[in-house]
Amino acid sequence: MPFNYLLLSKHCPERYLAAHCSIVAPILVQPIGELSLDGPAGMGSRQGFPAVAILLLLGPALSLAARTPDSAQTVLRGEPQAPVWPDSYSVEYTFSLPYTAKIQPHGIRYPVVFHRDGKAQRVRMETYNGTNVIISTKSVQYELLPRIDRQQCLVWAEPGLADAQALPDLAGWAYQGAEVLEDGAAVHAWHYLARHQAKSLAYRFYAHPDGAPRRLDMLGTDALSGSHFDRWVLDYASYVPGRPRAELFDQPRLCEGRAPVDGGGRGPRAGARPGSGSGALRMAGLLPRVAYRGHHAEYDAFLDSPHGRERAHSSLADYAARAEAFERNAARIAAHNARNASYTMAMNRFGDWHREEYLAAMLPRHGRARPATRPADDHGLRPHEIPHRALTDPARLPAGVDWRGSGADAAWVKDQASCGSCWAFGAAGAMEAAWFVATGERVSLSEQAVIDCAWGAAPGHEESAAACDGGDAWAGVAYAVGAGGLPSSLEYQYKGQSGYCEANDTAAVARFAGFSRVPAYDDAALMEAVYSRGPLAVSLDASHDSFTFYSAGVYAEPDCFFKKDQLDHSMMLVGYGTSAEGDYWLIRNSWSDHWGDAGYVKVSRDRHGCGAPADAMYVVADADGLRP
Repeated sequence: MPFNYLLLSKHCPERYLAAHCSIVAPILVQPIGELSLDGPAGMGSRQGFPAVAILLLLGPALSLAARTPDSAQTVLRGEPQAPVWPDSYSVEYTFSLPYTAKIQPHGIRYPVVFHRDGKAQRVRMETYNGTNVIISTKSVQYELLPRIDRQQCLVWAEPGLADAQALPDLAGWAYQGAEVLEDGAAVHAWHYLARHQAKSLAYRFYAHPDGAPRRLDMLGTDALSGSHFDRWVLDYASYVPGRPRAELFDQPRLCEGRAPVDGGGRGPRAGARPGSGSGALRMAGLLPRVAYRGHHAEYDAFLDSPHGRERAHSSLADYAARAEAFERNAARIAAHNARNASYTMAMNRFGDWHREEYLAAMLPRHGRARPATRPADDHGLRPHEIPHRALTDPARLPAGVDWRGSGADAAWVKDQASCGSCWAFGAAGAMEAAWFVATGERVSLSEQAVIDCAWGAAPGHEESAAACDGGDAWAGVAYAVGAGGLPSSLEYQYKGQSGYCEANDTAAVARFAGFSRVPAYDDAALMEAVYSRGPLAVSLDASHDSFTFYSAGVYAEPDCFFKKDQLDHSMMLVGYGTSAEGDYWLIRNSWSDHWGDAGYVKVSRDRHGCGAPADAMYVVADADGLRP
């Protein structure tokens, strides 16, 4: 089995122990799969290298770094000072997630253009060649995002990303020497290390001799999804220090005449954060972040758990602020569990989130005043709505129904990431269930197609299909009916942000006749519908900390809202039942199986079940529509 030596100090021979110098001694490398150091296959990578199973002999002062690319040479030179970035600059880089090449063709690469004017406190950030644009100033934020085949503008009365950085703070990083990269570029390298259970998080930053950034290479947990211990890379293509051109921060022409919205219309229930569209948080996910460790034992333990592995920090100050949020949430969970309530709370991936982040990213419609909408016809039916019809005598219903594990339930609990797309997951989930009940065929339908293409599918209900800024599940179904069906999630893959509609390039795998709404607040009718029709989409009030950290038992929040216009999160009703804690609705979330009870929650049927019976919807399949 081959040995690979990493020279991490210009002074240390490889034979020395960690107590004498900062090196990694021989590392045993066992090939377990190919992982490219220059990007996944098909993305211009020069060569692959084995993913590693690392056997380390750790001394008290051992310093570990990511493996140097095979195509780079270690050059021993004098030690320079780490770059200190000016307050204003412009950079272009590509943010790539190599692991995604394993789950979808070509992987995911985000081209990013970033301009920062520190003196004026403003930032402009673009992805996908201007498809998504954020312009943040001290008092207003402009957000340009795609809508079918053109852009639209959102204006928020808040600074948003005005203080964001696209270059890592290298304070506390260790110099590793001079190298020559695969393209012949002479660079200096610095690294930062952190432990993750039995593994190490290794961050390696390369800069040109003149101090310009070249690459940020990270081997550890993925900062976006948190689900893989892997590698992700920022490759800097250009760097211009100094204040960018002033006109880059001008109000876009598309935004002229639009008044800023204060907090996205969220109102007093949204908390202290002024609020913006979730686009700012999604863009922030493409900025460099580092998983700092070693300053707060309990918080570090959280970061080393499956719940915290997605977290990385922009600086040590950010680490400290997150640690404070973690302490508050941990105390809240402990106090609740000490009361011996009908349900328990537990730490999860929201453990170090600030409340305002949670509301903006996961519940973008929370507290937002919904405009009055008009029905599609004189009978009060929405576009493509079919009047509800019961199929079973409610008196003959079983005591409990549980669709989990069947073809009508998702093969796995999906994850909407930091995109307010729960409504699209509700729509796709209801359609998947209807298709299985009608045909016996399990399908996974594209939520991304709903996000990208449902704009305007429900005239008079424009707020019902707003991509990552929220919507209503029925509007997603209305789009699919009008479009002749939905493609599979494999053919039209999820991005976690809005894009231009590409549905014409993919074939539908399931078609639908319409949707039906269950009579509001009629528990018997809802029980009959989930028994006869299969899982269906419901909306809940998910704004409470008790819901954020729900773990097990029957969720009974006394302050839950239940009126239709107070609900902020779409989910899938997959059954009902009774336990020692009382009657409940069994509901699947779209926050991965790390949330709640393996991704599910039992919601008490008392007090109108936090809104579950208020606006439930099932789908009617059109199986004959795809048959020759």
